[in-house]
Amino acid sequence: MPSKTKMKNAAIAARSAALPSIPKELLDQFVSGPMMGAEVNAAPMAFKKALIERALGAELGHHLGYPSGGTKPEATSNQRNGTSGKTVMAEDGAWQARPLEAMCPVVFYDALRVKIREDAVVRNKAIDLALGVLPDGTRDILGLWIGNTEGAKFWMKVFNDLKTRGAADCAEVGSAVARPVATA
Repeated sequence: MPSKTKMKNAAIAARSAALPSIPKELLDQFVSGPMMGAEVNAAPMAFKKALIERALGAELGHHLGYPSGGTKPEATSNQRNGTSGKTVMAEDGAWQARPLEAMCPVVFYDALRVKIREDAVVRNKAIDLALGVLPDGTRDILGLWIGNTEGAKFWMKVFNDLKTRGAADCAEVGSAVARPVATA
């Protein structure tokens, strides 16, 4: 009987074999010489962003009934209105670490209690949300955090995270005492 290590290695090899092969020309565009760790980590994120934008564009073309750059069919009332870069929310955490507006007159905090399977055990967790209202009235989700509790240490981490990302002039709403984020 094969050992657990051999079975695990065989499973990894099978998953790797199922991956699509990447053409050398594409790799040459990403790698022109030695790369530092940050560059190695940035390359797949950039590729993932471009891949998602391409897939979303194809999905939009399918929905509208004509490809990008094509002529809009007469029977279609919806149409393309230009292109712009998209913010891709991925598990890499790029969205959660993005810089924030310095001034956010109001920030609402709320939590949703959910059950999450973790280490084969279902646990109660809180998904905390910070929603900022910007000076022009638009709303922006400043961040989402998953935690076991909502104690003082947790909220200090949230406030410090917001302050580090640039939201220095904000007043919180939604907790027992409203106070500026900058003093947290």
